[in-house]
Amino acid sequence: TTLAPNDFFALEHRAFRSLAIPKLFGGLDHEVLLQPAEILGLFAKANPSFPAGSILVSCEDKRLTAIEACFAKDGRTPMACRGLRGCGTLVIRVTPAGKK
Repeated sequence: TTLAPNDFFALEHRAFRSLAIPKLFGGLDHEVLLQPAEILGLFAKANPSFPAGSILVSCEDKRLTAIEACFAKDGRTPMACRGLRGCGTLVIRVTPAGKK
């Protein structure tokens, strides 16, 4: 990027804040098992302006590790992710923040 560090992180912050988090994840108080497709469906419903393939679920050892959203270089326009691989597991454990 050609942006100054403060501008870059401001852009990243705007992109992060533009992704709506489904209610299930905000109020999770115990571990649940979900299919990656279910998680993607919840995020698609919460973010109808995001095109298909612009949100990915990442996992390791059958546990959710990240939800990734891809944006164009402007940091505002959601776009389909390229070169990233989503979770290939059928069911993953989703643990509330701060619990292992």
